[in-house]
Amino acid sequence: MSANVRGFTNKTIINQQAAQWVLLLEDTPKLNKKQIDELNAWVSTSDIHRECLESMVQSWREMNLLSSVMLPQEMQKPSIFSVMLTNILMPIVALFALLCVLTKRRKNIFTPIIATPLLLCVFIGAVLFITQPINEDKRLVFTTNIGEHLNHTLKDGSIIWLNSSTKIIVNYSDGFRRINLLEGEAHFEVAKDAARPFEVYADDRLVRAIGTAFSVHKLKGNIEIIVSEGTVELAVVENTLVMIPDDFQRIKIDEDMNDNSADKPLTSDHKTTEYQPANVKQMLGKLTAGQRISIPTKHEKLSNVVELDTSEITRSLSWKEGKLVFAGESLEEVINEITRHTKVKIDVLDPQLKSMRIGGQFKVGETDTLFYVLESGFGIYVNKLSELHVQLQLKEK
Repeated sequence: MSANVRGFTNKTIINQQAAQWVLLLEDTPKLNKKQIDELNAWVSTSDIHRECLESMVQSWREMNLLSSVMLPQEMQKPSIFSVMLTNILMPIVALFALLCVLTKRRKNIFTPIIATPLLLCVFIGAVLFITQPINEDKRLVFTTNIGEHLNHTLKDGSIIWLNSSTKIIVNYSDGFRRINLLEGEAHFEVAKDAARPFEVYADDRLVRAIGTAFSVHKLKGNIEIIVSEGTVELAVVENTLVMIPDDFQRIKIDEDMNDNSADKPLTSDHKTTEYQPANVKQMLGKLTAGQRISIPTKHEKLSNVVELDTSEITRSLSWKEGKLVFAGESLEEVINEITRHTKVKIDVLDPQLKSMRIGGQFKVGETDTLFYVLESGFGIYVNKLSELHVQLQLKEK
């Protein structure tokens, strides 16, 4: 492959050269140093060369072809202009040029009689592919491991925050916004959209909002909800989006759901229709900003609503900033929260220690700071059996 290609401005010629590079990448398991240098030189000739190669690779559906060669950084992050060209015009031109090269290289396979209708089909298919609506946010799966945190912004501007050890499935489209919380804790900052209420399912419990901010924590036997802004509606549903956590297989859901009734408020006599993901069995009421409630999953008897001040809400959301803040919680509560973010197992040997009140701020995952505070300020002996197993007990006097 010759690197003497500078000065070309005809996109047809450049696309044919790009097609030859793609074919070389396809036929050659690993390029040698000379070929890599030539490819880099060709790409750096102009922005048009780079855009044509990017478009050609994307059109050929072989994005991994470039993974083994050292291309410039801008090849990995195309400009907005090149993305627009790729999505609108370049795939058609690129496919045409690539098939032209294939016709020349493999005359025994592609004859003019076969190639003409094939090119026409490719052209029509490319146009249909480009013009079809794209909904990149529908049916997304998000997971975090121990100590990991994640946030994702949906197309409407809503933000989802995942705490440690959390699994959710997002069903998002122009007709509905639905989240299934399989395990863990998530915080939602919901963009207002009266036509599409934001629905979060945890087992057979539903939290529904229009524009608000709230957290849902799935615990053993109950669901804890904290509202930091706005109002949410709470309900028990009969047939929720049932999931198998291991493989995220969906068991019960209407594939043709269209939330035409999403602008209607939840009511206890709502009937199942093709537009509804679940029957509302019982309304549980509303929760407003600054309130927390625990909803059992085995029965419909609710705990009392707890009023939280601003500082308490801030502490409950401190994990979003990678911190854990405590202000008088029991050691048992502190340990339970700490161990959500680390693989270290912490055993409290003396029962009386569990009720000891603890305050302080700790960085997520850094247990050594906690152990130092317990030893130096609370008279607790920290026995490190291993890197992942620690015992806590009162120091002998």
